[in-house]
Amino acid sequence: MRYVRLLFLCLALTVLLLSAFVTVNMAPAHAESPIRVIEQSVESRYRDSFIFRVTARSEAGNIIGARIIWRVRSFSANLAYRVEVERPAPQVDLEYTWELRTQTMPPWQVIFYRWELIDDQGNRYRTPEVKAEISDSTRKWQMLSDGKVSVYWYERDAAFGAALLDVARRGFDHTAQATGFTPEDELRVVVFNSQEDFCTIYGLFGCQSWIGGVAIGSITLGWLDEMRATSIQNCDAACQAEVAANRRRWFFNQLIPHELAHAFLNYWMGSRVSALPTWFNEGQAVNNELEGLEQELERVRFLARTGQLERLAVMDARTVIGRNDLPRVRDWYAQAASLVTFLYERWGLESLGAIIRQVKEGKTFETAMEAVTGLSMDEYEIAWRRWLGLYDIPPTFVPTPTLSFFPTPTHEPTPRRP
Repeated sequence: MRYVRLLFLCLALTVLLLSAFVTVNMAPAHAESPIRVIEQSVESRYRDSFIFRVTARSEAGNIIGARIIWRVRSFSANLAYRVEVERPAPQVDLEYTWELRTQTMPPWQVIFYRWELIDDQGNRYRTPEVKAEISDSTRKWQMLSDGKVSVYWYERDAAFGAALLDVARRGFDHTAQATGFTPEDELRVVVFNSQEDFCTIYGLFGCQSWIGGVAIGSITLGWLDEMRATSIQNCDAACQAEVAANRRRWFFNQLIPHELAHAFLNYWMGSRVSALPTWFNEGQAVNNELEGLEQELERVRFLARTGQLERLAVMDARTVIGRNDLPRVRDWYAQAASLVTFLYERWGLESLGAIIRQVKEGKTFETAMEAVTGLSMDEYEIAWRRWLGLYDIPPTFVPTPTLSFFPTPTHEPTPRRP
């Protein structure tokens, strides 16, 4: 539900923050290396910087060079930066500051890092990978976890957290059943109390007014402000209460499980998630929502009756701005949802995982679909149309999109529904 893939980048506002320290004592270096790490630590100053520190020693000579290497969970690419050794010596204390002010970065993001150290005798040692998190002490966060998914919120009561964990767990369980995969580590859901707070995760110009939620890597993020949802003209107190309740229900039952489905696939697929067509990824996410699917199917049945269905070949040539912003985009989501619902009904819920697993292993999506369904993409489209009650073969044409988007590999935004 909601789509515009956002680049993992951008500029951001400077925020003055408190500090949180995490220290990890390292195991001894490999026997063949004279270089060992005595201690290493990280310091999170959200949303200003993230600092890596290490104390290392060489028994063979002076340490003269170092690099810090890290990756964000669900992103396969490593970032590596040279760290200056100002005074080479057998034992050195080194530090590298990763500036977060310029980047789109959510709190509680998980990273993995390691140090590479070199001495003047040509010895080189790379430490084992260590897990850390970009913690945030600027708000009084609360957290609940069931071991599979953890939820973070602030300035709300425990009942809110319990409800959040319940819908997250239900969304997680459905996707796990459909994929046949269970993440080894917890997925995370982070909720803000206003759009203003939510937008602090973005770089400058990165946050759009219609975004209500997003999956950044394996983290699901969203914002809920019931009072903002009630700012409607000619709406009395009872009307406002109803609008606020509907907003809350939509947030819990649709936005959270939808974005969690994207985060789940991001965790499993990493950069290979970009090999899945947009309609397939969004369609499985709509099918993961706890309610609302029947309305989507009714909408696509109407499109079928009135001759307004898109050709499958053109589905990924359309921009997807925000599910409720444009009627044509709403139609697109309804079709994407129905294409995956058809898959589930004809080949079973587990067919999703069978297709994704082959794509993860390097096959094209079209090859994986045919292996699981026995149908080419054209044959699948014809079967789907017949499922909707249409028996005429659709015309063949070369798609000429009037709107386009950048098919980047990660984030799936969700629009704010009034």
